[in-house]
Amino acid sequence: MSGENPMNSSNEAQEQKPSRARIWFSEVRAPFLTAAIVPVILGTCVAWASTGVFLPDVFLLTLIAGMFLHIGANISNDYYDHKSGSDDINVDYVSPFTGGSRMIQKGWMDVTS
Repeated sequence: MSGENPMNSSNEAQEQKPSRARIWFSEVRAPFLTAAIVPVILGTCVAWASTGVFLPDVFLLTLIAGMFLHIGANISNDYYDHKSGSDDINVDYVSPFTGGSRMIQKGWMDVTS
């Protein structure tokens, strides 16, 4: 024996828990926020072209609200997928478009977070 703990060798596939900031970045699925940002920018451009008026405060508030709505939808989707068991069934997620963030399934977050 090499003095290695046999429990560690069977758990080599498990990932190390990342920092709390990295966990939340993954949970909110930041790369997908473009789905909230692009429509706000496009709508702002259309409104500006139609009226000739640009209101930066309204633009920023709308952009922030759209991003927070999208983040909330992502997080609630992860929670309810976990609660219904559909994320536990989906063990062969092959792309970022299936299986959500997997933070609950990996044990990096619990449902009370």
